[in-house]
Amino acid sequence: MGNSSRVVVLTASDGRDYMLISLISTLIKRGHEPIILNGLSRESLRSTAYVLKLSLLKFPPNTMFIVLNHITPSTVIAHYDGKIIITPNNGLITMISETLDNEKIFSSISVFDEPLPILLQTKELSSLLSEERKGKIVEAFIPQPVVNKTENSITATIIHIDSAGNVITNINNIENFKLLSTLAVKSFEFIKKNVTLFHFDFTSVYPTYPFHETPGKQVVFLDEMGYVSCGIIGGNLAEILNLNEYVQIRIKLKQDTETPVKPFLSIPKNTIS
Repeated sequence: MGNSSRVVVLTASDGRDYMLISLISTLIKRGHEPIILNGLSRESLRSTAYVLKLSLLKFPPNTMFIVLNHITPSTVIAHYDGKIIITPNNGLITMISETLDNEKIFSSISVFDEPLPILLQTKELSSLLSEERKGKIVEAFIPQPVVNKTENSITATIIHIDSAGNVITNINNIENFKLLSTLAVKSFEFIKKNVTLFHFDFTSVYPTYPFHETPGKQVVFLDEMGYVSCGIIGGNLAEILNLNEYVQIRIKLKQDTETPVKPFLSIPKNTIS
């Protein structure tokens, strides 16, 4: 992969990746034209893994991804499906490998003993990619949803909140969860410290984001990678409810005796396009 390859730099959106300007300058001097993608979470490694995985699926082969976040003393370089990932050795590689296409496994993984910023500023990318180093990869895994068959419920966690305020849960492979396939009324609850912050009712999961629905309606849908997600049409759900990765999500079948909850929120006018 030479200088003609596409280089994508993934960074946080809070302006605290201080090595970014220096790295971009180095890449340009070496003949690259880097694409900068903001939006990584500095607090949540699983959110960073989500963004990296989505980027891997969206960009074509011969793309190199450099992750400038969650810096550690060592660095991992991995080859996957004709693409290259350069990331701090912090668990991102094992996190994204959980749900990547098994037929396109990592062809090689090298572990370097230098932090990512130093490594990129002291060595040419071509020389880095030609080196093969064995080493221990830090393991980290996205938590799995918990199914309670007695209560007919699924407890999930937030793995990412996108720029529109949609909440992506860790529920993937929806066909494995019979509770979500039934047309019975279900409750979608946001819970923090065992207290329900907000909940609404829904029946089915939309296969994609339902732009046609009425503004203010809460919707449950599948994102581009098949994760069960939740949003508010025309508004920023995470901002309205002050949601973050510490909020759990519980989906359960409604009981006939429960009071129905209308799936609408009052949203600020300036959030409606």
